[in-house]
Amino acid sequence: MISKSEPAVTVAAAPLFSELPSDMVFSISRELRRIELAPGELLWRQGDAADGFHLVESGRLAVTARAPGEREIELVELRSGDVLGELPLLAGGERSASVRALESTSVLVLDGARFRTLLAALDPGAEALRRRLLNIVCERLRARHARLAVMLGDGAAPEASGDLISRPAPVPPYSYLARLALFREFGAQALDELLAVSEVVDIGRGVEVCAEGATPATCAVTLNGALEEVVRRGDRGVRVRLVGPGFATCYVSFLDGLPSSVVVSAREPARLALIPRAAFDDLAAARALVGRSFLEALQRDLVNALRLAQRPQARLSFG
Repeated sequence: MISKSEPAVTVAAAPLFSELPSDMVFSISRELRRIELAPGELLWRQGDAADGFHLVESGRLAVTARAPGEREIELVELRSGDVLGELPLLAGGERSASVRALESTSVLVLDGARFRTLLAALDPGAEALRRRLLNIVCERLRARHARLAVMLGDGAAPEASGDLISRPAPVPPYSYLARLALFREFGAQALDELLAVSEVVDIGRGVEVCAEGATPATCAVTLNGALEEVVRRGDRGVRVRLVGPGFATCYVSFLDGLPSSVVVSAREPARLALIPRAAFDDLAAARALVGRSFLEALQRDLVNALRLAQRPQARLSFG
């Protein structure tokens, strides 16, 4: 039987954990279970439900994707210390590729259910891992926006259009809000607490909520209508995401401290809940139930934004 202390060595050596204190690395390593794979054995198939994080302890894995004609294309080979499935730990979803052992392989697994239990218990190691994963998603999202800007060609990013023009608006009924993606896991009290620190406003079509290169003043949650996130260079632009009811925007800068990488404006008349920076930081600390619900909803929103950011790059490449 391999001792429970040994996974800590593999965990500490993985780049994902390089910025975490040693005590938190050890804490996380105690939650991992080991899977042994024989040569040729599948870890998972493309399309399987995804809910967990995997770290290669020893051996080799091949990541493959289905191609037309029932062919499989090998995407990458993973070895000891490599990580896979880190985003499903935040947001679930489906596996986008299959993973098969090329030789006898040992994999360490942190199940999504166990991770969520640790977060609910305010475990410092789990919370530190979540912060690290959120930063990784922010980095990848910004990198995709930067690639889109290069593909759009020469030209400057648009200048800010000025202050947000808005007018106070009533809060929609709770029965409506409870159906929106961001609020589905909220109870009535948590939703009331969130709205208490928000300003509900209406804005007109075309009104700019945040400029590229600017630091947003608020996180904007769409209640009615739609916003859009756009990368622009000169007279060309590409929409990277439509932010409809129950989705949020302008918060990546709050998570990573960098200016906005997109222009955010109203695609159509919209009603928004604006959460100022100080209130956002307090919620994202996840000390209270409302903050934990908010951060869990936001991390799903962020991973969804990253997945959607792949689509406009494909349109520019082949369109």
